[in-house]
Amino acid sequence: MYNMSDGKLKIDKKDRRILYELWKGCRRPLGEIAREVGVSKQALHYRINRLMIKGAISSFITAINVAKLGYSNHEVWMQLKTLASAKRQEFLDYLHKNHNIRLVADCGGKYDLLIGILAENTIQFNNIFKEIQMKFPNIIKNHVILISTDFYAYPRSHLIGLEERKKPHNILGEPKRVALGTTEIKLLYHIANNARISTVELAKKAGVTTTTVRSKLKRLESEGVIEGYTIQLEHSEIGFENYELFVSLHDMNEQKEKEIEEYCRSNQYSTYLIKTIGKWDLDIGFDAKDGEHFRHMLSEFRDRFSDVIIDYDFVSILNWSKFTYYPFKE
Repeated sequence: MYNMSDGKLKIDKKDRRILYELWKGCRRPLGEIAREVGVSKQALHYRINRLMIKGAISSFITAINVAKLGYSNHEVWMQLKTLASAKRQEFLDYLHKNHNIRLVADCGGKYDLLIGILAENTIQFNNIFKEIQMKFPNIIKNHVILISTDFYAYPRSHLIGLEERKKPHNILGEPKRVALGTTEIKLLYHIANNARISTVELAKKAGVTTTTVRSKLKRLESEGVIEGYTIQLEHSEIGFENYELFVSLHDMNEQKEKEIEEYCRSNQYSTYLIKTIGKWDLDIGFDAKDGEHFRHMLSEFRDRFSDVIIDYDFVSILNWSKFTYYPFKE
């Protein structure tokens, strides 16, 4: 199953099924997932540990709809000036520790770095980004800001070769705050980046009973605050390259919008669809086997929607050094 001589992870069909099932719902009991995969519970536990040790699974995360907390997602795509390694690391460390930044990624192509900033309004976002610029002057050469309006994250059905109409996690929409109590906020904080934490441990951390934990989590799920429990994959460790396609559109109508959404749902290699305001109207994620595979999908997309595409660009995501739906302090 694993080729240890070159340090690269070789995954088989059962590993891929495990990754797929964990993406769909990593908080489910291991026995349930084991039955879906067709292995014993002990074998499943071993395989998951191996996938974590080798880096295929970066973390178990809770997909939280930040719009339900009153936040909007802002992507900042940056071109950086040439930096000494120590200065670049200082910059990255600051971004990783910032409690409004939900993701940081190294990119290949037109942009060098992506950060995702959560803010309650445009003024707050501007203050956060200006603080970054003032603290680290002469680092950002150029940048593009995209405000996300809708964010659909799709199951990684390509892992098992499943061509299906995929039900996504929806983590955005109109920012409309759901009234949350102190206990619910504590639970979100502790489960956000540790989606497999036990109910008993959650109860200890929140200072409540396990019955209360189950009740509160059920409410968060029913209100759409928690969209699901999933994993963050390290694509390079499982044989895929991660690309983002930016698209500018014109002459759009409701029918054409549905066709694009359907394309992203039905393409087993599409990972998410983000509708944005800014230089680009769409940001579409793809997992590709290699550059040639991505170019094939790009050509297919361009041909299919040539009547509404004004312009496009793309980057490769080399590494997600920070990824969370809830970066806030307790």
